[in-house]
Amino acid sequence: MKLKIIYLSLNYIKDFPYVNMERLLEFLERHDIQRSDRSVYRMFKNLKEEYGIEVIWDATKGGYYLPEEEETTILKFLKLVEHFVTADLFTTNFSDNTKLLEVVEYEHHREFVQLEVFKELLSAIQHRFEVRFSHYSYYHLRQKEYCVKPLYFKQYQNRWYLIADVQGVFKSFGLDRISEIQTTQVVFQPRLEEAKELYAGIVGLNYSDSERQRIVLEFDISQKPYIESLPMHHTQKEIKTGNANTYTIELFIAPNFEFQQQVQKYGNLVRVVEGEVIINN
Repeated sequence: MKLKIIYLSLNYIKDFPYVNMERLLEFLERHDIQRSDRSVYRMFKNLKEEYGIEVIWDATKGGYYLPEEEETTILKFLKLVEHFVTADLFTTNFSDNTKLLEVVEYEHHREFVQLEVFKELLSAIQHRFEVRFSHYSYYHLRQKEYCVKPLYFKQYQNRWYLIADVQGVFKSFGLDRISEIQTTQVVFQPRLEEAKELYAGIVGLNYSDSERQRIVLEFDISQKPYIESLPMHHTQKEIKTGNANTYTIELFIAPNFEFQQQVQKYGNLVRVVEGEVIINN
């Protein structure tokens, strides 16, 4: 319930800046949530202290708002909270009505991340404590124990991953495959910006030795809505060519295995105009 209140409140303030407490409480009541102004104040305080999300009061306009400069961070936070709220919704309904299985169909590979795992790792990140845990590798098909310096969370293809420093090497760990977490009291200096810069230059999670380069891909025009709605990378931009039968994009990335996979799936509907990309049609 707590996560649902956070999700609803932040979304409402985002959509209706400078909303006052009375209107916010009325909004929550319409969702069958009874709260006092004091409990909402506590929620705002906890959001700032635990997650770095600040809800600001504007005395001139008499309402609350979210700072524009933090929009990207807030949207990421809301997306993560939505993930847990949805998981809680399904768990609640399974106990109330087992027939929910008839109207909800999952992708077979998808699993919800346990909130306890996320909270424990988030706390370690915030306090800069090293952690020990067990992680199951799909590649090696076995459990392995790790001691890592946790840096940040990254989502890729509907899964959440922990990016961590492991003896000077950056590695990714699927949150749904992490267990037996132990937070140590060993404090570390995070190489956060270095890790983010590295992962920002690739598609997915496996960085390569390749240098970042300009890659130009020409697709059949039928693929345009799919590529626009699900961009391959944040550097993706359309190139106007004047050809009504094609859709051309450029990216600035270091080509890796996951990028190759993404391009390969288009088969003869894509052509590499520029860059180190191999396509087996």
